[in-house]
Amino acid sequence: MRLHLISLSPSCFTSDQTLETTLKILSRLFHQTLITNYQNLYGKTVRKYGRYLNPNRVKDFELLLLMYDKENRIVEVEPSKEKEFESLCAFNKFLYEQGITILHSKEQVIPLASAICSDYCFLTNEIDQPDIMAYLEDYPIPPRQEIRLEKTHDREWINNNIYEPLLTSSSYVQIVDPYIGREFFLLSSVRAKTWVEESQWVYCLKQIFDIFKVKSLSKEKKYSVHTAVRIDEEKKAISTANEFRRLYLNDLEIEVHFHFYIYEMVRNPPDDFPHDRYVLTDRIGVNIGIGVDILNPDNQHVRRETQLTLVGKQTITSVLSQLRNLSMGKVPTKPRKILRKRTI
Repeated sequence: MRLHLISLSPSCFTSDQTLETTLKILSRLFHQTLITNYQNLYGKTVRKYGRYLNPNRVKDFELLLLMYDKENRIVEVEPSKEKEFESLCAFNKFLYEQGITILHSKEQVIPLASAICSDYCFLTNEIDQPDIMAYLEDYPIPPRQEIRLEKTHDREWINNNIYEPLLTSSSYVQIVDPYIGREFFLLSSVRAKTWVEESQWVYCLKQIFDIFKVKSLSKEKKYSVHTAVRIDEEKKAISTANEFRRLYLNDLEIEVHFHFYIYEMVRNPPDDFPHDRYVLTDRIGVNIGIGVDILNPDNQHVRRETQLTLVGKQTITSVLSQLRNLSMGKVPTKPRKILRKRTI
């Protein structure tokens, strides 16, 4: 299974057959799919071809788009001097150059999609771009929203199937893992220039940042890490985080923050802090079974089998609310309480 970030070609709306296939794909993969959009280009395209299509199926498409919008699964590309698109095909040409999947039909239909696409009709000539029929066959109904990571999976597989579509569609990335703080403390005794080779956490945090920096369609970007650290390890962990940011997360266009939740001198972080590990964005997120440190730096393969679960806005809201509402300070009945929060 994979996470899909897609756009639709006008050829998806040029006959009842292509519209029906498009509806099947978007319905089947609803929980694993994000759709890119720019202003009202889909509406303009559907109205252009509406008189040739079954009106009931057009309404079904419009309702499906509303469902995607309700679940925050439509990625709006913001207009700018560099990003002004008068047609859906002009928009798709830009997205294709960013590596985003464009669903299209190779069916010969009348009127031809080129009536709208003008000089931008290019998809039918791209042999490596799957059309809607191939996409329908390649991705049947997923049994669940879970992805089993095995040791045969590597960095390229995870990037292509999870991180790139996730981060391309995002303006804000929030990583939640209670044990990053402990790792930062341990790294304080290791030479900073070897952290990427020595630490699975640093390697994976940097990988997420690098993809986000290059792929994100958003102009303004934010990258945050939420973690816990013991009070006697706080000073060294924060020093490591500052040096990590300087060496590996340095980009003028991305706002970077570390949120440390300081707890008392006990072995493990308090139960108040979220136990599960997440990479969350402003649209969709991933629950990572063993933690963010899923890859070995030496061979770039999954270090041990684990499970990823795609999560929607309800889970994202719940996790961030839990972090915001953490009670802090010493409480006699709860000795493992978080003492305070520190943001750098």
